[in-house]
Amino acid sequence: MTLTGRTTGRYAGFVLIGLRPPTAFCLLPQRVGNDDEEGGGSAGGLVSSLIGVLDGVRPRDCRLGSEFRMASDNVETLDGVVYFPVAKLIVEGSSDIAESSDWTVMVVDSLEIRGSPNLVINADYAGARVPVPKGVGPNSMVHLVE
Repeated sequence: MTLTGRTTGRYAGFVLIGLRPPTAFCLLPQRVGNDDEEGGGSAGGLVSSLIGVLDGVRPRDCRLGSEFRMASDNVETLDGVVYFPVAKLIVEGSSDIAESSDWTVMVVDSLEIRGSPNLVINADYAGARVPVPKGVGPNSMVHLVE
């Protein structure tokens, strides 16, 4: 299987994008005020439950959209940016994954390898058909981290 990023347009260079909208944070509603007030405090509860969203705080037990699982031994090419800044990417398999890629950049909250796959991250930016987005590549400040 070949997964190749877009070659034109706003998302040129991106192969997989996963964004969780702020409204998808799984916060438990909290009540503020007392039940004698008009509305029973429900509006205040909504406001207080959104404070975590506004602060960028994500509860540890929040699973809504927080994991993306790529389970395949048949991904030969993964050219482009894999962008899951607020999610864990789980790569599962038992063979080489993306060994034929020109380049791959992963922007993920965390990366987990399951099974025994070899996830290959290449950096042949010059020879690629998929354009490299501004901010990544050989002249950027982005570095591979462990």
